[in-house]
Amino acid sequence: LRMTDLFKVVEEVIDAWKEKADMSGIEVTSRVPARGPILLMNEGKVRLALENILDTMMSCVTDGDKVMIECSTSEERAIIAIADTGSGLPGNLLSRLFMPFSDLDRDDEFKSAMTLAGDIIHRHAGEITVKSSSSWKTILVVSFPLLANRDRRHTRNDRRYHSDRRGGKKFTSDPV
Repeated sequence: LRMTDLFKVVEEVIDAWKEKADMSGIEVTSRVPARGPILLMNEGKVRLALENILDTMMSCVTDGDKVMIECSTSEERAIIAIADTGSGLPGNLLSRLFMPFSDLDRDDEFKSAMTLAGDIIHRHAGEITVKSSSSWKTILVVSFPLLANRDRRHTRNDRRYHSDRRGGKKFTSDPV
């Protein structure tokens, strides 16, 4: 684990994936800020999870479809939203998509890629939500907590020191 700029990793994954999407006739729009939150994570594994998600998405989009990838932050979370206008997946499969050993009617490569992605994201305290709207068939939102990476210790002046931690009663050898 090391401190990693999450949005830089996302931008690098998008750049590599965008070439494949362009060759397939898929219009890709990305909105990723130049600097993102610095999080403590395994950069290689998070990169692999994002690559697996995008590669799996490639099987659901065809020539003329659109994909939008957007990164943002809130007070508490770093957010990566991936939306597409492709064929999408049936709703009963979406809830089990990232679960290990789920029984999907897809090939094993698809199943294992998404299971691996879900496992990596959850190991980094991330959350995955999947929804759809009238304009986007699938909207996948991956978010990571920011609070876990902050120093939560009190400053030196805020720390409490106790001269006697036993409640103030002193023990002596003299009878009372």
